[in-house]
Amino acid sequence: MSSSERKRLCNKVLDVMVACMVEARRAVETVQEALEEAITERCNNKGVLLECDGAIDGRALVLNDVLAATWSLILFTDAAGIEECEVELASLQNHVTGAALQSTKDLVVLYGQAVVVKELMTEIMHQIAEDTVTKLAPGDHYKPPLRALEKIVTDPHHLSSTNTGHGAQTLLDVLKYTFICSGMDRVADVTAAFDISPFICVVKVEDRMLSRSWANSWRDLLIFFYHKNDPARHICCAQVVHERMSCVKDPLSGSNRSSRRIMRELSKSE
Repeated sequence: MSSSERKRLCNKVLDVMVACMVEARRAVETVQEALEEAITERCNNKGVLLECDGAIDGRALVLNDVLAATWSLILFTDAAGIEECEVELASLQNHVTGAALQSTKDLVVLYGQAVVVKELMTEIMHQIAEDTVTKLAPGDHYKPPLRALEKIVTDPHHLSSTNTGHGAQTLLDVLKYTFICSGMDRVADVTAAFDISPFICVVKVEDRMLSRSWANSWRDLLIFFYHKNDPARHICCAQVVHERMSCVKDPLSGSNRSSRRIMRELSKSE
Protein backbone atom coordinates (compact mmCIF):
# COMPACT_ATOMS: atom_id res chain seq x y z
CA MET A 1 0.00 0.00 0.00
CA SER A 2 1.40 3.34 -1.07
CA SER A 3 1.70 6.28 1.30
CA SER A 4 -1.14 8.13 -0.44
CA GLU A 5 -3.46 5.10 -0.11
CA ARG A 6 -2.49 4.73 3.55
CA LYS A 7 -3.28 8.40 4.10
CA ARG A 8 -6.72 8.08 2.44
CA LEU A 9 -7.48 5.01 4.57
CA CYS A 10 -6.47 6.86 7.75
CA ASN A 11 -8.67 9.79 6.81
CA LYS A 12 -11.64 7.46 6.25
CA VAL A 13 -11.07 5.81 9.64
CA LEU A 14 -10.84 9.24 11.22
CA ASP A 15 -14.08 10.33 9.57
CA VAL A 16 -15.85 7.23 10.86
CA MET A 17 -14.50 7.85 14.40
CA VAL A 18 -15.65 11.47 14.35
CA ALA A 19 -19.09 10.43 13.13
CA CYS A 20 -19.34 7.83 15.90
CA MET A 21 -18.29 10.38 18.52
CA VAL A 22 -20.90 12.85 17.29
CA GLU A 23 -23.59 10.16 17.39
CA ALA A 24 -22.46 9.06 20.86
CA ARG A 25 -22.61 12.64 22.11
CA ARG A 26 -26.15 13.03 20.77
CA ALA A 27 -27.15 9.79 22.52
CA VAL A 28 -25.64 10.96 25.80
CA GLU A 29 -27.43 14.30 25.55
CA THR A 30 -30.72 12.54 24.85
CA VAL A 31 -30.28 10.20 27.81
CA GLN A 32 -29.22 13.10 30.05
CA GLU A 33 -32.30 15.11 29.11
CA ALA A 34 -34.53 12.11 29.80
CA LEU A 35 -32.88 11.47 33.16
CA GLU A 36 -33.15 15.11 34.23
CA GLU A 37 -36.82 15.15 33.26
CA ALA A 38 -37.48 11.89 35.13
CA ILE A 39 -35.63 13.08 38.24
CA THR A 40 -37.51 16.39 38.26
CA GLU A 41 -40.84 14.61 37.88
CA ARG A 42 -39.97 12.05 40.56
CA CYS A 43 -38.91 14.69 43.08
CA ASN A 44 -42.21 16.49 42.65
CA ASN A 45 -44.16 13.38 43.65
CA LYS A 46 -45.80 13.34 47.06
CA GLY A 47 -44.02 11.13 49.59
CA VAL A 48 -40.80 10.67 47.61
CA LEU A 49 -38.67 11.50 50.66
CA LEU A 50 -40.34 8.83 52.76
CA GLU A 51 -39.90 6.38 49.90
CA CYS A 52 -36.18 7.19 49.71
CA ASP A 53 -35.88 6.76 53.46
CA GLY A 54 -37.53 3.37 53.12
CA ALA A 55 -35.10 2.39 50.37
CA ILE A 56 -32.16 3.25 52.61
CA ASP A 57 -33.69 1.20 55.43
CA GLY A 58 -34.24 -1.67 53.04
CA ARG A 59 -30.61 -1.69 52.04
CA ALA A 60 -29.65 -2.11 55.68
CA LEU A 61 -32.12 -4.96 56.21
CA VAL A 62 -30.60 -6.96 53.36
CA LEU A 63 -27.45 -7.67 55.37
CA ASN A 64 -29.13 -8.39 58.71
CA ASP A 65 -28.94 -12.17 58.32
CA VAL A 66 -25.32 -11.97 57.15
CA LEU A 67 -24.33 -9.85 60.15
CA ALA A 68 -26.15 -12.16 62.55
CA ALA A 69 -24.50 -15.25 61.08
CA THR A 70 -21.07 -13.61 61.15
CA TRP A 71 -21.37 -12.66 64.81
CA SER A 72 -22.70 -16.12 65.71
CA LEU A 73 -19.66 -17.68 64.07
CA ILE A 74 -17.34 -15.37 66.02
CA LEU A 75 -19.12 -16.26 69.27
CA PHE A 76 -18.78 -19.97 68.50
CA THR A 77 -15.11 -19.93 67.49
CA ASP A 78 -13.73 -17.12 69.69
CA ALA A 79 -15.23 -17.66 73.16
CA ALA A 80 -11.86 -17.47 74.94
CA GLY A 81 -10.86 -14.37 72.98
CA ILE A 82 -14.14 -12.66 73.86
CA GLU A 83 -13.52 -13.20 77.57
CA GLU A 84 -10.03 -11.76 77.19
CA CYS A 85 -11.45 -8.81 75.27
CA GLU A 86 -13.99 -8.10 78.01
CA VAL A 87 -11.19 -7.89 80.60
CA GLU A 88 -9.01 -5.56 78.51
CA LEU A 89 -11.95 -3.39 77.51
CA ALA A 90 -13.02 -2.92 81.13
CA SER A 91 -9.48 -1.90 82.04
CA LEU A 92 -9.30 0.62 79.18
CA GLN A 93 -12.68 2.13 80.06
CA ASN A 94 -11.53 2.61 83.65
CA HIS A 95 -8.57 4.65 82.42
CA VAL A 96 -10.55 7.01 80.16
CA THR A 97 -9.81 10.60 81.09
CA GLY A 98 -10.43 14.11 79.80
CA ALA A 99 -13.16 15.60 77.62
CA ALA A 100 -14.11 14.03 74.29
CA LEU A 101 -14.08 17.39 72.49
CA GLN A 102 -11.59 18.85 70.04
CA SER A 103 -9.80 22.02 71.09
CA THR A 104 -11.23 24.04 68.18
CA LYS A 105 -14.63 24.63 66.61
CA ASP A 106 -13.05 25.64 63.31
CA LEU A 107 -13.04 22.82 60.74
CA VAL A 108 -10.07 24.23 58.81
CA VAL A 109 -8.00 24.52 61.99
CA LEU A 110 -9.04 20.99 62.94
CA TYR A 111 -7.72 19.55 59.68
CA GLY A 112 -4.52 21.57 60.16
CA GLN A 113 -4.06 19.93 63.56
CA ALA A 114 -4.60 16.51 61.99
CA VAL A 115 -1.91 17.17 59.37
CA VAL A 116 0.57 18.21 62.06
CA VAL A 117 0.06 15.15 64.25
CA LYS A 118 -0.47 12.55 61.51
CA GLU A 119 3.14 11.50 60.93
CA LEU A 120 3.80 10.97 64.63
CA MET A 121 0.49 9.20 65.21
CA THR A 122 0.79 6.97 62.15
CA GLU A 123 4.15 5.70 63.35
CA ILE A 124 2.62 4.71 66.69
CA MET A 125 -0.35 3.03 65.01
CA HIS A 126 1.95 0.97 62.79
CA GLN A 127 3.94 -0.05 65.85
CA ILE A 128 0.77 -1.18 67.65
CA ALA A 129 -0.29 -3.16 64.59
CA GLU A 130 3.11 -4.83 64.44
CA ASP A 131 3.20 -5.60 68.18
CA THR A 132 -0.32 -7.09 68.15
CA VAL A 133 0.05 -8.94 64.83
CA THR A 134 -2.88 -7.11 63.29
CA LYS A 135 -3.41 -5.37 59.98
CA LEU A 136 -3.70 -1.61 59.70
CA ALA A 137 -6.09 -0.76 56.88
CA PRO A 138 -4.41 1.25 54.09
CA GLY A 139 -5.33 4.80 53.14
CA ASP A 140 -4.46 8.38 54.02
CA HIS A 141 -6.59 8.03 57.21
CA TYR A 142 -8.25 11.45 56.76
CA LYS A 143 -12.02 11.83 56.87
CA PRO A 144 -13.17 13.32 53.53
CA PRO A 145 -13.84 17.04 54.14
CA LEU A 146 -17.26 16.83 52.48
CA ARG A 147 -18.23 14.07 54.89
CA ALA A 148 -17.07 16.24 57.81
CA LEU A 149 -19.18 19.14 56.55
CA GLU A 150 -22.12 16.79 56.14
CA LYS A 151 -21.87 15.75 59.79
CA ILE A 152 -21.70 19.36 60.94
CA VAL A 153 -24.74 20.32 58.88
CA THR A 154 -26.94 17.32 59.71
CA ASP A 155 -26.06 16.61 63.33
CA PRO A 156 -27.72 18.93 65.87
CA HIS A 157 -24.75 18.53 68.21
CA HIS A 158 -22.54 20.24 65.61
CA LEU A 159 -25.02 23.02 64.81
CA SER A 160 -22.72 26.02 64.48
CA SER A 161 -19.29 27.42 65.20
CA THR A 162 -20.76 30.03 67.53
CA ASN A 163 -20.79 29.85 71.30
CA THR A 164 -24.18 28.13 71.12
CA GLY A 165 -22.87 25.09 69.22
CA HIS A 166 -19.91 22.74 69.21
CA GLY A 167 -18.99 23.41 65.57
CA ALA A 168 -16.23 20.94 64.68
CA GLN A 169 -15.40 20.07 68.29
CA THR A 170 -17.30 16.79 68.24
CA LEU A 171 -15.63 15.57 65.05
CA LEU A 172 -13.34 13.02 66.68
CA ASP A 173 -12.45 10.97 63.60
CA VAL A 174 -10.86 13.44 61.19
CA LEU A 175 -7.79 11.22 61.57
CA LYS A 176 -8.89 7.59 61.77
CA TYR A 177 -7.04 4.27 61.82
CA THR A 178 -8.65 0.86 61.36
CA PHE A 179 -7.16 -2.29 62.89
CA ILE A 180 -8.32 -5.56 61.33
CA CYS A 181 -7.92 -8.44 63.76
CA SER A 182 -7.80 -12.16 62.95
CA GLY A 183 -9.57 -13.05 66.21
CA MET A 184 -11.06 -11.61 69.37
CA ASP A 185 -7.78 -12.28 71.19
CA ARG A 186 -6.16 -9.82 68.78
CA VAL A 187 -8.94 -7.31 69.48
CA ALA A 188 -8.02 -7.70 73.16
CA ASP A 189 -4.33 -7.19 72.36
CA VAL A 190 -5.03 -3.94 70.48
CA THR A 191 -7.24 -2.73 73.33
CA ALA A 192 -4.49 -3.49 75.83
CA ALA A 193 -1.89 -1.74 73.65
CA PHE A 194 -3.87 1.50 73.78
CA ASP A 195 -4.36 1.06 77.52
CA ILE A 196 -0.65 0.75 78.34
CA SER A 197 0.84 3.05 75.70
CA PRO A 198 3.00 5.76 77.28
CA PHE A 199 2.26 8.10 74.36
CA ILE A 200 -1.53 7.92 74.23
CA CYS A 201 -4.30 9.42 76.34
CA VAL A 202 -7.73 7.81 75.75
CA VAL A 203 -10.69 10.16 76.16
CA LYS A 204 -13.56 7.97 74.98
CA VAL A 205 -14.37 4.35 74.17
CA GLU A 206 -17.41 3.20 72.18
CA ASP A 207 -18.02 -0.50 72.64
CA ARG A 208 -20.11 -1.37 69.61
CA MET A 209 -18.81 -4.93 69.65
CA LEU A 210 -19.66 -6.68 72.93
CA SER A 211 -22.31 -4.38 74.36
CA ARG A 212 -24.84 -4.68 71.53
CA SER A 213 -27.72 -6.93 72.54
CA TRP A 214 -29.06 -7.62 69.03
CA ALA A 215 -27.19 -10.07 66.81
CA ASN A 216 -27.95 -8.59 63.39
CA SER A 217 -25.80 -5.48 63.71
CA TRP A 218 -22.40 -4.27 62.62
CA ARG A 219 -19.84 -4.60 65.42
CA ASP A 220 -16.61 -2.79 66.11
CA LEU A 221 -14.73 -0.98 68.86
CA LEU A 222 -13.95 2.74 68.63
CA ILE A 223 -11.14 4.26 70.70
CA PHE A 224 -10.69 8.04 70.76
CA PHE A 225 -7.33 9.38 71.90
CA TYR A 226 -4.67 12.05 71.54
CA HIS A 227 -0.89 12.08 71.73
CA LYS A 228 0.37 13.24 75.10
CA ASN A 229 3.01 15.44 73.46
CA ASP A 230 0.57 17.14 71.10
CA PRO A 231 -0.07 20.70 72.38
CA ALA A 232 -3.36 20.87 70.44
CA ARG A 233 -4.48 17.52 71.86
CA HIS A 234 -6.01 16.62 68.52
CA ILE A 235 -8.29 13.63 69.12
CA CYS A 236 -7.93 10.73 66.70
CA CYS A 237 -9.98 7.57 66.27
CA ALA A 238 -8.97 3.92 66.17
CA GLN A 239 -11.52 1.46 64.84
CA VAL A 240 -10.89 -2.14 65.91
CA VAL A 241 -12.78 -4.77 63.93
CA HIS A 242 -12.76 -8.56 63.58
CA GLU A 243 -11.66 -9.58 60.09
CA ARG A 244 -14.81 -11.68 59.61
CA MET A 245 -16.92 -8.60 60.30
CA SER A 246 -14.71 -6.42 58.10
CA CYS A 247 -15.78 -8.52 55.11
CA VAL A 248 -19.34 -7.25 55.60
CA LYS A 249 -19.86 -3.59 54.81
CA ASP A 250 -21.58 -1.68 57.61
CA PRO A 251 -24.94 -0.86 55.97
CA LEU A 252 -25.59 2.10 58.27
CA SER A 253 -22.17 3.70 58.38
CA GLY A 254 -21.21 7.27 57.65
CA SER A 255 -23.29 9.00 55.05
CA ASN A 256 -26.04 6.35 55.20
CA ARG A 257 -26.88 7.40 58.75
CA SER A 258 -26.89 11.04 57.67
CA SER A 259 -29.08 10.19 54.68
CA ARG A 260 -31.59 8.52 56.97
CA ARG A 261 -31.57 11.55 59.27
CA ILE A 262 -32.00 14.00 56.37
CA MET A 263 -34.87 12.04 54.86
CA ARG A 264 -36.58 11.72 58.23
CA GLU A 265 -36.39 15.45 58.93
CA LEU A 266 -37.38 16.56 55.44
CA SER A 267 -40.33 14.19 55.32
CA LYS A 268 -41.83 16.00 58.29
CA SER A 269 -42.17 19.15 56.18
CA GLU A 270 -43.93 17.48 53.26
